[in-house]
Amino acid sequence: MAGSLTVDILNGYDVSGGFLGIGQTWQYVTASRVLGTTYTNTSGKPIQISVTLYATANNSSPVVNLLIGGVVSQIGGSYGAHTYCYMSMIIPSGVTYSVTSTGTGGYTLTKWYELR
Repeated sequence: MAGSLTVDILNGYDVSGGFLGIGQTWQYVTASRVLGTTYTNTSGKPIQISVTLYATANNSSPVVNLLIGGVVSQIGGSYGAHTYCYMSMIIPSGVTYSVTSTGTGGYTLTKWYELR
């Protein structure tokens, strides 16, 4: 019975691109990613990104921005030296995304993973 419920819910929807996590694995892509650069999800499926940044100096209200298709998500505040900032978001297929850091001192990129 549960199988027919799934079919009823998905009936009429194009799910040929698949779902997040199905047939995907976490990829360590830090070496090929740069803060402030815009990337496009060309995978044909939604992906998830997980980014960690590190502040080595005292910062004056640092802010990390994650821009996804023109929509900004921010995290920030008055943090001292040796603090980490972590963001994770889903990127729809065909959508652009970038991560930037602003504020005195800013952050440096330490890890960038993508579930693709």
